[in-house]
Amino acid sequence: MKKIKIDDEQSYYELNSEAILGQGSFGKVYEGYKIIMENGQQLNRIRVAAKAIDVEQIEKKQMKKNLQNEILILKKLKSKYIVEVLDVTLTKKNVYIFLEFCQGDLRKLLNQKGRLTQVEALNYLKQIVEGYTLLKENDIIHRDIKPENVLLDMQDIAKLSDFGLSKILTSKGLQETMTQGVGTPKYKSLEMIQNQKNYDYKIDIWSIGITLYEMIFGVTPWTGNNLPELNYNITNKSLSFDQNVHCDESIKDLIRRMLDKDPQSRISFQELKQHPFIAEEKSKLAANKSELIDSFQGIKSDEVHNKWVK
Repeated sequence: MKKIKIDDEQSYYELNSEAILGQGSFGKVYEGYKIIMENGQQLNRIRVAAKAIDVEQIEKKQMKKNLQNEILILKKLKSKYIVEVLDVTLTKKNVYIFLEFCQGDLRKLLNQKGRLTQVEALNYLKQIVEGYTLLKENDIIHRDIKPENVLLDMQDIAKLSDFGLSKILTSKGLQETMTQGVGTPKYKSLEMIQNQKNYDYKIDIWSIGITLYEMIFGVTPWTGNNLPELNYNITNKSLSFDQNVHCDESIKDLIRRMLDKDPQSRISFQELKQHPFIAEEKSKLAANKSELIDSFQGIKSDEVHNKWVK
């Protein structure tokens, strides 16, 4: 176990260098524990995820701003539907971001189950919307919502994660042109593909819609053998639904409105929250709760945080 102190606190972190949860071009994510001390006595031991980012690689690839942006946003946003940052510290070689531990993510769950029931999809969608509410209130767009970036804790709570690509909006929208490296191709809206300026939070409405579609149908609505083909299909082909998969018309209606290719007519966030599919009573959403929790029992966390490190 590697021991890492945080400033002058008595408490410290232990990292298990053999328990790698994820790996990226800038470093690794380890399983670890926060050891809470008082007067020389251990009071508690809390399981955490530790994102270790190589300082030299960050400087080489000029990604320092992205990292700072992620830390600032995570510290600002406090919600049980957004992954919590516990501490941040700098050593000679690494920046360490200590995060609450989550046992899985939607990608892992979809890989295991293929697709989800409508009850399961609605449960997760409502939690994603709850988390996104805080982003919207703070004029933040995520720009990379997808199943990998929706973590799931032991209580089956969905938590938005990976804010390295997030941006804060101005009153006129985000005044920049999308770059090819921003976002994930299958989840990009048409305005992102076309490199439009002045886009806003509706690009996130689109990617949440793609995620909802994938939860129910097991695939994304548009695919391609390569990036040009994928972008062509998103741009030119109409949205369709697999008739062999049961899906209520109200859900299809919501998906259509979320995946409207015209951002001006795409459903707004307020309309999304008020949609009958979202606004159902929570008592109805709790059906099969034990099934949702049981579905993750025994799943290892080896790929949970792969997308935390870019």
